[in-house]
This record gives sequence, C-alpha cells and structure tokens, in this order.
Amino acid sequence: MTDSAADLISGFETRQVGQSGQLHVRSENRRKTSHLNLTWIADLGPHNARRCLIPACLLRGTQQHPSQRELNRRSEQLWGLSTSSSTHRSGQRHLFSITAEFPDDANLPEGEAVLEDAIDFLWQLIHEPHLVNEVFPSDIVESEILQHRRLIEGAIDNKAAWAQQRCMEEACFDEPWRFHHLGKTDDLEGLDNIEMTRRWRDVVENNPLHVHFSGNLDPEEVFGRLERLFSGNKASKDALAEPCAIRASENPRELTEYAKVQQANLIMALRTMVSRGHHLEEPLMIANGILGGFAHSRLFTQVREKESLCYSIHSNVDNNTGLMTIGSGVDGDAADRARESILEQVEFVKAGKFSDEEFGMTMSAWDSRLRMVQDSPGALADFDLRSRISKRDPSIEALRSRIAGVKREDVVEAMELLHLDMTYLLAPEETN
Repeated sequence: MTDSAADLISGFETRQVGQSGQLHVRSENRRKTSHLNLTWIADLGPHNARRCLIPACLLRGTQQHPSQRELNRRSEQLWGLSTSSSTHRSGQRHLFSITAEFPDDANLPEGEAVLEDAIDFLWQLIHEPHLVNEVFPSDIVESEILQHRRLIEGAIDNKAAWAQQRCMEEACFDEPWRFHHLGKTDDLEGLDNIEMTRRWRDVVENNPLHVHFSGNLDPEEVFGRLERLFSGNKASKDALAEPCAIRASENPRELTEYAKVQQANLIMALRTMVSRGHHLEEPLMIANGILGGFAHSRLFTQVREKESLCYSIHSNVDNNTGLMTIGSGVDGDAADRARESILEQVEFVKAGKFSDEEFGMTMSAWDSRLRMVQDSPGALADFDLRSRISKRDPSIEALRSRIAGVKREDVVEAMELLHLDMTYLLAPEETN
C-alpha cells in the first residue's frame, strides 16, 4: 500500500453513549462487507473464566431462534451473516466480544438490505437470549463450561505460553495483569445456569460497552441505528478500577519449576518504567524491535542463529504494564548460557552498538506492521479500542509519524530504563 492509499483510510468517528458507552463508526469502501464488533470491558480478576462464558452462551440461541440450527438458518437469511465470540486482555482490562460480518447493502440486489436486520439480530443475541424459566438452559451452560475447561487446559498444554503466564504470575504477584484472560478451571467449579444468567444481566447493564462498525456507509447514516445496541446499559464512569501504576524493578528474582516437557522454557521479565503516553514509548518499541521483536532482531540472529542456544526466541514490550518479556525455548543444560547471552544482547542494544542497518530495518518493519493493521477492519477496531482503553491517540497515522521521528539516541535512552526483575525457567522433570 502506498502512502497516498494509506492516507485515504479513515479512522473511527466516535460518539459517547451514556456515561461509559462509546460508539465508533468508520466509512469503508474498499470491501463488500460490513464489520460490527461489540466489546464489553471489565477488570481482570479471579473470575475471568466465568465472564468468558457470557458471549459464548449468548451465541447459542435467542427467544425467536432458540437453537443453533435456527440461528444458522436466520444467519443464512441475512445473506450469510457470520458471528463469533472472543476474549482478550489489555493491560489490567478484560475484553470479551461478539463480532458479526455481513454484506454491505450497496452490494446486494436492488431493493435488498441487511444492515437493519443484522443490527436487530445482534440486539436479540444480547438482550433476548434463549432462556428457559428466565435462566439459560442448564445443558447449554454445562456444554460451554466443558468447552472452556478444555480451552484453559489447552493453554496449559502450550508450555511456552504457560511459562510466560507463570512468569507473569510470579513477577506481578500483586498486580492485576497477573490474571490470565481465560481464567482458571477452579473458577468454573460450582458455576450453574442461575449464576450465568445473573452475570449476563450484570454485564449488559453495568459494564462499559464499545461498538465498532466499518462499512460502506456515511457514519451519520448508522449512528442512530447502532445506538439501540446500548439499550439497558447504564455503566457508570467509575465502573472500572483506577489504572494500576507501573513500578520499578527491585531485587531480581529467579524461579525454576519442573514439568513433563522435552525442552525448557526460559522467560525473563524486565521492568521498563515506560507507560502509555511516556515520551519514550515509541523509542522503546523500536528498541524491542532491534532486540527481539522481529526475525532480523539480535536475539534471533545472535542467540539462536549464531550461538545455537535456543530453538525459538522473541521479546515483547507492553507499555500498559511497564514490562518487557523475553521468551525462549532451550535445552535444559543450555539455560544458563542462554540467559547470559540474552543479557549480553540487552547490554549491547543498551550501549547503542546496534548498526544503522538494524535500526533502519526495525523502523521499516514497524511501519509495515502498522500498514497491515490498516488492511483489516477487525484489526483496526482492535487497535482503536486498545488505544482508547489506555487513553492513547487512536490514530495509526499519528503513531506512524511518532515512530518515524525516533532517533538512535532515543532508543538508547529508553533501553537505559530496563532492569531485570524475574527469571523463570520451566525445566524438564528429569533435570531435577
């Protein structure tokens, strides 16, 4: 995509709905489909697993279409409308969504339209789900509990991701981002259809809702139609906890745990002291790209390729939490040397020894990544939502401009704030 083409991609126009609801509409004429995403926001906590079941239960039926078969039939009548649910996290917030995609009215046969019916279908899913005696059917709730339990167990079986989570739990033992967005299986114990119904009503009424729409329509044409999705929502301005302050590293800690794995997973958590809106936020993004965020990064070229100390390696920075994490898959007996080599690369970048080529490649890689976001309505909605949650400018073009202005000395200044906080190793049991 050229710069001129990217400049034509509009952002979202936003309207406040109630005290905490926000409606975001974006004109999109490059595709033949409309994209509609509804996301409720809560605080991460010990009951994430229960909250994850809400969108899944809503997609199991409505009062007018009380079965999966009837829902599918209605979706086909709406020109193949598709729906899905998802659960994510952003800093200390828990995000759970329902998404729908359907054809633009402009691309249907003359006289046909789907937008109004699609909005009504979504409204029914949210406000008039299939209930029996005013509660979710027990078989639906039990089915979704089983499915979610398997999802959590699958996440645990992914040992690289699980090691990352365990490192977060230990490094951030009293911070809200220690909670996994899928929750824990223990939270599903004792959950029944009465409790699920109560939680559904509470979410629809009291959790902040963001609605994102992208389609080939003027925003003014759809604002009024979409506002009905907020009916019954009276979330207050203080519905969410105040943002948790990020903190500095104290004495670096180390923890080794053992599991039935063939290779070890080494995770290192470093405190950055760079939060959203910090003047070094973009320089730290570039620093992470030079260190381990891309295939050309030093952790990959030096630790993995040159020294052959790991099977995989990457780094990630989260300015919502003030953390940089470095994850690698290693042989158990190579873990100590891998740790030393990783820290050598951190010091290398911190000293500003990276080449102009590495710096330039990282600048280009970040710009390409942001251009890719512009090519997907779903990715654009996600970027816009996460930016607003963290009270950051939701313009991708503004971010591209800020990144383009980063200098080498800015990267070094950002890296100087990094301090190791936690080293976690998930090792094979036989090494114990």
